[in-house]
Amino acid sequence: MSDARSETNRNAADRNATDRDPTERDPADGNATTGFSDGDGRTEADASRANAGRSRSRSRSGRVAESARHGLLRGRARGLALAVLFLLVVTTPVWASASVSRLVVDALVLVAVAQLWSYLAGTAGLVTLGAHGFAGVGAYALWTLSERGGINPVVAVAGAGVVALLVAAVVGPLVLRLAAVPAALATWVVAAVCTEVVTRTSQVGGGEPRRVIQPVVDLGSSRDGMASWLAVVLGVGVVVLVYGHRRSRYGLALVAFADDPAVASGLDLPVAGARRTAWLVAAAAAGMAGAVAHFRTGEVAPSAFDPAVWTYPAVAVAGIGGLSTVEGPFLGAVLYVLLHEAISGHDQAFAVVMAAAGVVGLVVGPDGWWGWARRALPFEPLPVRRRPSR
Repeated sequence: MSDARSETNRNAADRNATDRDPTERDPADGNATTGFSDGDGRTEADASRANAGRSRSRSRSGRVAESARHGLLRGRARGLALAVLFLLVVTTPVWASASVSRLVVDALVLVAVAQLWSYLAGTAGLVTLGAHGFAGVGAYALWTLSERGGINPVVAVAGAGVVALLVAAVVGPLVLRLAAVPAALATWVVAAVCTEVVTRTSQVGGGEPRRVIQPVVDLGSSRDGMASWLAVVLGVGVVVLVYGHRRSRYGLALVAFADDPAVASGLDLPVAGARRTAWLVAAAAAGMAGAVAHFRTGEVAPSAFDPAVWTYPAVAVAGIGGLSTVEGPFLGAVLYVLLHEAISGHDQAFAVVMAAAGVVGLVVGPDGWWGWARRALPFEPLPVRRRPSR
């Protein structure tokens, strides 16, 4: 009788084990099973989660690849546009008419001054109000070197830059040691001193209301073409120089100095050398710009030291294009020249009004008025940040 009951109980237990849901907890081992296991001991739920993770990973990889493709296409389009613009600018003396060539020369000469003015103010922390002093020195150096020295006028343009650089080297130790506001006033004083000394010294062309640069005039009809080529070399060269310096070790040191001078000094970055180099190059570029401008006219006059021709436009261009980009001053110079051409006959008033607009743009932010438009673009026209090496 007992044997029969035992057999009956065993049969019932077997039936219960057969009918049990595989997802129920086994009271004997205390382990929760979520499905049948495969050969590696993984359940169906584990496999499902693994598949979902792989799907998400593939989806993220696809988005990254798509973003990289779009970035590559934008980079190629930007490079193509810049290449076309570069070719148009450097070949201006070949294809442009006399009126267009004159505007391009004016724009490129202003680019040479304003680009480095913005670089000095934005990274070296030096707001110079004496650009007209170095430009005037360069103009009269062109007369002195070509008229009295007998140097080829084209070579004398480069010599004018050297003369302006030497003047900057003499006053640089004082200017670079001062704080921002006193340094700005000091550059204005330097320009005033240069104006008085040069315009009153007959040996360098002063003492007369106007001096003809006879070696330049003797070039005849080729003078305008040479002036265009000189402006192209100067303007494009300054843009390339500033772009390369911003991305160099010295440019990064200046950026760090602009962000936090104390930290930059504590890191032993080459800030002093970078500021001094930027100051000297800016002075040389302004001197060559003054020389190129008067190479085209074939004469010099005390108006070569006029701040409304050099310093006020540089401030206006900096406010329009900003201090932190390379393309900003270029676009600002082009806009300034076009507006000046449209509103002719009021040079002094136009320069003052545009300089005031530039100051307002700099008060709004270091990116100037161009910064508002630049933020709406889907790409950086001329990125100056270096990507970290992998």
